[in-house]
Amino acid sequence: MNNIKEKIKATTLKQRLAVGAVILVLIGGATGIAVHQNNVASAKAESRQEKLEAAKKSKADKTAKEKADKEAKAKADKEAKAKALKVEADKKAKAESEAKAKADSEAKAKAEAEKAKAEQQAQAVAVQQAEQQAQQAVAQPEQQSDYGYVPQPETPSAPSNPAPAQPTPSNQWGNASETEQKALENGNSVSGYDEGLNIYEK
Repeated sequence: MNNIKEKIKATTLKQRLAVGAVILVLIGGATGIAVHQNNVASAKAESRQEKLEAAKKSKADKTAKEKADKEAKAKADKEAKAKALKVEADKKAKAESEAKAKADSEAKAKAEAEKAKAEQQAQAVAVQQAEQQAQQAVAQPEQQSDYGYVPQPETPSAPSNPAPAQPTPSNQWGNASETEQKALENGNSVSGYDEGLNIYEK
C-alpha cells in the first residue's frame, strides 16, 4: 500500500486524471458489460420462461383437446351404440309383431279350415243319413210286396163266442145299391147271386 501511495504521489496531476479516466472507463465498461449480460440473461430467462409457459400452455391445450376428442368420441360411440340398440329393438319388435300376425293368421286359417271340415263332415253325415232313410223307405215297400204281407196294427183278440152281428138300420141289404135296396123293399126279387152284394134271391 505504501509503495502504491508513493507511486501515486510521484505522478503528476495529468497522469492521475488520465489514470482516473481510464479507471472510470474500465469501471463503466465493466458495469455496462455487466448490465448488458444481466439484461441478456434476463431476456434469456424471460424467453425461456415464455417458452416454458408456451410449452406448458400448448401441452395443456393438447391435453384438453385430447380429452375433448376422447369425450366426443365416447359420446359418439355411446350414441351409435344406443342407435344400434334401438334399431335392433325395433327390428326385434317388428319380427315379433310379424311372427304374432303370422301365428294369428295361421290359427285363424286353421280354425276356419277345421270349421269348414266339420261342416262338410256334418253335411256328409246328414246326406248319408238322408240317403239311408230314403233307401230304407224305398226298400220297405219292396220287401212287403215281395213277401205279400202288409203288417196290420195289432187288435185285441175276439171273444170265443162273439155276439151275432146286427145289420145297421141304414142298410139291411148288405152291399146292395140304392136301386136294389128299393126293389127289395118293394118285394121284388133280385135274381141270381151277386158276389159283390152278397145277397141271395128272395
